[in-house]
Amino acid sequence: MSLNSLAILGGTLGIGVGFGLQSIVANWVAGLVLLIEQPFRIGDRIDAGGTAGVVSRVGARSTWVRTYDNEVIIVPNSDFTTRQVTNWTVNDDKVRLAIGVVVAHDSDAEKVAALLLEVAREHPGVLTDPPPEALLNDLGQHSLTFSLRFWTIIQAHDNHKLKSDLRVLILKKLQQHGISIGETSSSAGKAASA
Repeated sequence: MSLNSLAILGGTLGIGVGFGLQSIVANWVAGLVLLIEQPFRIGDRIDAGGTAGVVSRVGARSTWVRTYDNEVIIVPNSDFTTRQVTNWTVNDDKVRLAIGVVVAHDSDAEKVAALLLEVAREHPGVLTDPPPEALLNDLGQHSLTFSLRFWTIIQAHDNHKLKSDLRVLILKKLQQHGISIGETSSSAGKAASA
């Protein structure tokens, strides 16, 4: 084998190794950035690129995120430096959530808002400071669209259970007062065109 052939082979191997190491180096550099800047720490609740959970380990190459289903997802560190990351607990454990409620268009809007606030105030998972608020978001031909916005302490698991509990209580409260659940404007539009 000639010296030129060895040089070409060595160059090709070097390029291959370089491309192979490129992602490892990128993740290692990203790991250093994460450790220095600390956009999140162990125990923080994050949401990044469809992965949501609690940070359980930050390493040089990857970060471990424990999902709310208790799975551990190992995410390359470069994903955190090139994508948007939501850190729910960087400031404190309080988070604002919202529940949409659609009622029939002939409902008493003030009464609906008062009932939504009543449900929020009765639930122990809803904080009183800042206070909850009931907003009329949209006036439709067939419905009124409200949102109940409230603050809570973010849970070690997700907050779907709290929102589900509130929806059940809202449904019961509205039924007790003879208020019908309405259709969303998109549902009404489909029904009208059928």
